[in-house]
Amino acid sequence: MTPRTRALLFAVTVFLFFVTTIALTGYSQGYRIDLEHTRITKTGGFFIKAPAGSEITIEEKKTKKVNILGGGVLLSNLLPGEYSIKIRKPAYEEWSKRLPIEPGLTTEIRNILLVRKDPLREQFARDVIRFLVSPDQKQIALEKNEGIWLLRPDKQEETLLTKRQFTIISWSPDSKRLLLEDTPEKYSGYHIESGIVLPLPGGTREPKWHPHDSNKIIFIEKRTRDLFAYDLEHQRRTLISKNAGSYGFMDSDILILDTETKTLSRLNSEGKDQTQLTFDPLDTDEATIGMRFFAFGNHLFLLDKDGDLLRFDGSSDSLMRVASDVTNVEFSSLGKSLLYTKQNELWVLHLEDILIQPFRYKNQQDLIARFSEPIEESHWYTKDNEHIIFRLGEVIRITELDGRDKRNTVDFLSLTNNVADGDIMAYNEKDGRLYFLDGEILYGAKIR
Repeated sequence: MTPRTRALLFAVTVFLFFVTTIALTGYSQGYRIDLEHTRITKTGGFFIKAPAGSEITIEEKKTKKVNILGGGVLLSNLLPGEYSIKIRKPAYEEWSKRLPIEPGLTTEIRNILLVRKDPLREQFARDVIRFLVSPDQKQIALEKNEGIWLLRPDKQEETLLTKRQFTIISWSPDSKRLLLEDTPEKYSGYHIESGIVLPLPGGTREPKWHPHDSNKIIFIEKRTRDLFAYDLEHQRRTLISKNAGSYGFMDSDILILDTETKTLSRLNSEGKDQTQLTFDPLDTDEATIGMRFFAFGNHLFLLDKDGDLLRFDGSSDSLMRVASDVTNVEFSSLGKSLLYTKQNELWVLHLEDILIQPFRYKNQQDLIARFSEPIEESHWYTKDNEHIIFRLGEVIRITELDGRDKRNTVDFLSLTNNVADGDIMAYNEKDGRLYFLDGEILYGAKIR
């Protein structure tokens, strides 16, 4: 071999070495040749947290099965572009989206809810007018024509509490007592273990359990509009404040809209240490009456009789309007978001930054869905606070907050009998069932 040939072979070898090294280095760092666009580009990927036992399909080609323990799946080395993703599981509704991959980035998909097809309806009680799940989610109070009953779903066991005709108003915070209405403005506290009925004074309006004392009920006296705390055990009332148009709670403190000053004040649970929160008065004293209070941590909202949703955040001396024509308000279970419903629309107001994909930011408002027919009721799916359960007429639906591409929305159940007025469903996170009334029968159905 001549010296010239050896030099040429050496040069070719060195060239191939460098080309191979560069190619391997680029490959290891995620670079690929994009033949469609004739370029070298950095790849990206999907991180998908899918339910256990499901199957992930990308563009109907690349398939990955999620093991029985669930968890996250990383699909890497994907060229930039949009991909159709489907997640399937036998006997469950399909989930799908079309999402982009950016060079060098990972698109995350979390909080995927696969909803059961044709869910089993378990019958729990008959002849039910209304029901209310306890705060500890272990019991359900049933209102029937023959009295008030207690249902323990884990045992499918009903117990008669009283044959007297009452309307169920609310559970005490410790799930040991019920607030019941006998006739308008005539209320009683019922102690479940002892069976004792403790009547409240006549002329009681807007009674509510104290949030941290299940022996105490707060109410407005009809004639004077004075606010009282009533001790059930000692049958004794204590004046908290005068001229209360409406009231609510923030932690253990009491919030009052004063009919004279038409402003909002905060007092401790004993009615002392009053602090005025707003200085810009409402238009009339009537505007202070009938307000509904919604508080979680330091977040406070009020809903007036006309459907105006107002907010107090401490940055202003007045209540600020958030939305109008609102019919219902509900905090997520962690207090990071607020669901509010208009006649035909579902909205979510984010109260904190949510820094996982899809990113959402403090004070961002998202229109989740709009329909031509009215929304009868809506609630958080509290298992993840990323889905909403709502009812349109006789159809119960579930939708997601993730608005990338489209929101997966499924028809979960159809009711077959006449639907009663008011709320007829409640999700119980403890046992994973959605409880609902179909006619006068109380059913439960597992969502996942």
